[in-house]
Amino acid sequence: MDEIYWKVISILSSLADSVIVSYYLTCLVKPFLKDRKYTWLCGVTYFVVMLIPIKVPPYLNRVIIYGAELAVVFVVLFLIDYRNIAQKIYLAVTFLVLRWITRGIAVSIYLPITDGLSYLQAKTGANQEQWFASYVVTSVFLVLLDWLLIAAAVKSILKAYLFKKDHMPWREMFFFLLPTCSVLLGYIIFVFCEAVYEADTGEMLGENYLYQCLHALYQLVSFVAIVAAVIAFQDNKRRQKEEKRREILAGQIESMKMHIAEVEKLYRDIRSLKHDMGNHIMTLERLNEKKEYGAAQEYMMQLKQRFYDTAAGIKSGNPVTDVILLEKQKEALERGIDFCCEFLYPKEIRVDAFDVSVILNNALANALEGAAGCRHPYVHILSYRRKNAFLIEVMNSIRGRVEIEEGSGLPETTKEDGEGHGFGLANIREAAQKYYGDIEIEQTGEKFKLTILLMLG
Repeated sequence: MDEIYWKVISILSSLADSVIVSYYLTCLVKPFLKDRKYTWLCGVTYFVVMLIPIKVPPYLNRVIIYGAELAVVFVVLFLIDYRNIAQKIYLAVTFLVLRWITRGIAVSIYLPITDGLSYLQAKTGANQEQWFASYVVTSVFLVLLDWLLIAAAVKSILKAYLFKKDHMPWREMFFFLLPTCSVLLGYIIFVFCEAVYEADTGEMLGENYLYQCLHALYQLVSFVAIVAAVIAFQDNKRRQKEEKRREILAGQIESMKMHIAEVEKLYRDIRSLKHDMGNHIMTLERLNEKKEYGAAQEYMMQLKQRFYDTAAGIKSGNPVTDVILLEKQKEALERGIDFCCEFLYPKEIRVDAFDVSVILNNALANALEGAAGCRHPYVHILSYRRKNAFLIEVMNSIRGRVEIEEGSGLPETTKEDGEGHGFGLANIREAAQKYYGDIEIEQTGEKFKLTILLMLG
């Protein structure tokens, strides 16, 4: 019966450890998958594989087992979400290495403690019940230590990996895996050395404290190297995105300068038309006096056409936003999208026309892109004030469901280059935050709504 009790505790601690590891595998891969409702399959499958005994030579035992687990993780990830294969390989290999690192550090801490307790119990003449109680406590301690270490490792990777939904090119995967593969090679060397040492001496190298310390130090340095590589690459990627976003913003500013030039031309034409209005009226009167009604009618039609060409169809209260709204209205009509504009520029307040133009340009460009291809495509923009708050709402029809990233609050990318939501919404948010505001995204059925808040003082 005593042997059964010891065996039960051993099995329970092993099962608890497997459950914890499987759970944190699910935590690691979940933010990277598009269809997250099936993520649990990865953890469950991994748990089942960990329970299957694999009979191989001792010096290959752990390598083969971890390799089988790696293959299973990748296959399940691929079946759940077949996109971004390079990233799936990276996740599977990284988790395998994290598992080895955390387990090795836990054992390096666990062994001296158990040896110390065993020495004290042997000195004090502990009975069987005390030895069993000590075994239970140390087994629980090892499980808790495993739990804390794997949780910290997974959270560190998730925190360092900023652009989880971006497509990972194969070149980027190889860069990420360089330190990871070095760790894997070191692991294989450690396993081989332990097997050879045990075969030659009949003793376990893992019980040598100096070896355990060096082993734990190597694992700790390996983990730091893996996280540092992720941080370095993600930070470089963030800078590249920021530079590209600023380039796009600079292009939009140049475009707005052209809009201003168009507005100035429009106003010159209107002033010219106003200046010549007296002459036009006199010409019409003379044609009527001579009863040349046909010529008068033709002249009036030409004058009317010129008036429509120079008069803006949208009056928002600002010439720059007028041109932008007219341009987007024209684009919507060409694409067969209903366009409704109820936007009025906020008067008597300090809001830079450039900032408002950035918001309108990006918001309407996104709305037109989202509405294209819908059964009843439409775009509706309006603005209103609530005390010191100025709100702009842009609504449009959309196909399918747009998933929102937890970290950024922006729609998840759908393009392989990682620019599905582009830099438009990021530029809108930056413009809004200059006025202590922000953006809000809502989706109800086939209706997508973007609200921009600007505080006016």
